[in-house]
Amino acid sequence: MLAKLDQLPSEDRAKASSEILALLTSSATWRGARFALLFHPLRSEPDLSPLFRGETPALALPRVTESGLVLHAYSGHHSLRRSPYGILEPDPEICPCVPADQIDLAIVPGLAFDPQAGIRLGRGGGYYDRLLADENFSALTIGVGFEFQVQTGLAAEAHDQAVGQVLSETGLRPTRAASARTPGSE
Repeated sequence: MLAKLDQLPSEDRAKASSEILALLTSSATWRGARFALLFHPLRSEPDLSPLFRGETPALALPRVTESGLVLHAYSGHHSLRRSPYGILEPDPEICPCVPADQIDLAIVPGLAFDPQAGIRLGRGGGYYDRLLADENFSALTIGVGFEFQVQTGLAAEAHDQAVGQVLSETGLRPTRAASARTPGSE
């Protein structure tokens, strides 16, 4: 899947990213969110960066630490720094921490998503799995990727955490896991 993501032409990535953004921002889920967790995309992931220019909802971004993801309020591009992993993430000196229980919508990346079971396969570090498993984290989770990353029948390991919805350029779909954390899902 990594090779397929890396081979996606930039114009196809940009077109699909725009379609994903349009679907997300027109959804009642996005419009009803008060505090949303986003991610700054790696070059192979859908580009959601136009959302950083919006007024609402309030945004949080993750910062990778040895113990897992720490969530910080986003306060503008000037508040980001490049991590040792090459990811733009919040500068903890500028951006205050946000407790997990304040997030009501989480947009999460992955390598592959099962649109039925909600299985999300990540890049192997388990950072998002630990966040989603946190007892204080009860946000609606939307796994976002390109349509070729959406595959039924994915095998999950015990630590893999499901997402409530899967979003690609072809649509926003609730999963069987939706009932676990999606009181207001569409």
